[in-house]
Amino acid sequence: MKKRIAINEKIELRAVSPDWYQDKYNAVVRSRDHLLPWLPWVYFYDTHGAEGMKEYQEGKAKEFDDGVNYTFDIFYKGEFAGCVEIMHISEQNHNCELGYWLDVKQAGHGIMTQAVQIVTELAYKELGMHLVVILASSRNHRSCAVAQRCGYRLDGTLPERLLLEGEWHDVNVYSKIHKD
Repeated sequence: MKKRIAINEKIELRAVSPDWYQDKYNAVVRSRDHLLPWLPWVYFYDTHGAEGMKEYQEGKAKEFDDGVNYTFDIFYKGEFAGCVEIMHISEQNHNCELGYWLDVKQAGHGIMTQAVQIVTELAYKELGMHLVVILASSRNHRSCAVAQRCGYRLDGTLPERLLLEGEWHDVNVYSKIHKD
């Protein structure tokens, strides 16, 4: 898998690395209130701080090199902007899941839509995936909109699939088959 992918003159994907852990940590802190309703892992950094982010980046970099998961950090105009990950890879069934998040200050530029489109193509071409899935809380309208803009089909909704901040959320299941 390539470790650097220029999407255009402003957006670049880079294989996850501890080299910019502080920038990623700062983005999580800055975006905390924006991310928390959908991503409970944000609480981890309340107690583990920047050092926890460094350890996370190191572990994800090893997973990338080992071909377990492929996490790409997104850079916009040279600045850390977010993350998109190919995860839950099933080589036997040729499918995987994508997860993503964006720094709140980078929202509204089409960054995530472009990143998800490119990473979906990588899953097909580089990993031989037949099906790519995105799961998103039905209330997370921005995440659902990214999936839809990228041509993912809404397959259904799983009732009360996620417990987020003590409240059950339905989860939309989006998929895209390589032929799509």
